[in-house]
Amino acid sequence: MRTNARGLPRAIADTRAGGSAAVRALLDAWELDDEWWREDPIRRRYFRLLLADGRVLTVFCDLASGSWFRQDG
Repeated sequence: MRTNARGLPRAIADTRAGGSAAVRALLDAWELDDEWWREDPIRRRYFRLLLADGRVLTVFCDLASGSWFRQDG
């Protein structure tokens, strides 16, 4: 994931094409804080993205590790 200066997604790795896909629009964003009682609570920032090729997908950043993931399903 490549982000802009504000930490918003601007391009994602596109493993199918062997390159990257640019983000055309940020459709939605939200945060999830869950299981706060556990030693390692869930803290994520989600983004619903419209890519330059027309695909729409959801990705999230694990706020504890800084790692990015694609939300499937």
